[in-house]
Amino acid sequence: MNDHRTGPTIVKRVSLWWYAGLLPLILAILYGSAAGILSPWFMPLGLFAAIFWVISLLFALVALVRLRRKK
Repeated sequence: MNDHRTGPTIVKRVSLWWYAGLLPLILAILYGSAAGILSPWFMPLGLFAAIFWVISLLFALVALVRLRRKK
């Protein structure tokens, strides 16, 4: 089997504005589900989104630190 590995993907720019924009939406889903405004079925969706948001933010911050260190 041929293994076509290339070098590591290099991120040229990290934009953190997406994280600030999505946080109110995730919090609204969690609050709406907890308060009974939305169906309780939205709670697992909101929890998944919140966990994914935190992990993704951590990866973006690590990439940002690595980019700053290279310059």
